[in-house]
Amino acid sequence: MNRIYGYECRRLILNKFFIGISVLILVYGWQVIKNITILGVSFTAPFSAWSFGDYLSHMGVFLWIGILFLIGFYHTKAEKRRAVIFETAPVKPYVHELIRVGAILTVTVLLVIIVCLPAVVFYGSVFDLYPAGMILCVTLFTLFPIAVFAIGSGKLLAHVGTPVLYIWMSVPFILKMIPLPESFGLLNGSFFTERPLSIEELDPEFSLTVGVIMVQSIVFILGVLMIFFKNKRKR
Repeated sequence: MNRIYGYECRRLILNKFFIGISVLILVYGWQVIKNITILGVSFTAPFSAWSFGDYLSHMGVFLWIGILFLIGFYHTKAEKRRAVIFETAPVKPYVHELIRVGAILTVTVLLVIIVCLPAVVFYGSVFDLYPAGMILCVTLFTLFPIAVFAIGSGKLLAHVGTPVLYIWMSVPFILKMIPLPESFGLLNGSFFTERPLSIEELDPEFSLTVGVIMVQSIVFILGVLMIFFKNKRKR
């Protein structure tokens, strides 16, 4: 199984969609850093967790699209023809599906690292700061639940049809245009720009409300359930 897992990871990493979205993330991310993050968000420092979270909210769109493209890769016509070969393998179909989920999660972690890379370079080169703890915590709370939800929902919708998967890619753009309550603020990034202004102090310490934590937890749990729901169906 380790050999199959490594094979699936290599296929995803060498996929043209992964390479393309990685380059796009690096280029666009640096533009966001130079033009938005460097100014600070809502009167906070550019190296604050609020400003970094706002940066992640801009980049989360590309992470969402990248994950769905990788899932769509497994549902192309060429992959469907290749699936006949895998059916002859000694590994059970639902086990192979779990291995693919593991590969997608692994590549997703690589995408998250690529998303954070421009910020790390910026903090190090401009401020001589390497706030690893802040970057890790904000990234886990902001991107990880959304990434898991993207994998779960994407796998379900891909079996309905790849056109539906492509339509699903528009969700982040729709959320950006909708005014959401503070509890849902991490879904469109508004939390990072509005929350600091509601705290009556200059450059407030980063904090999450109970509502935000609950929403992100629900999003994560739903993503996990959708991932394993599909695996059970294949079994």
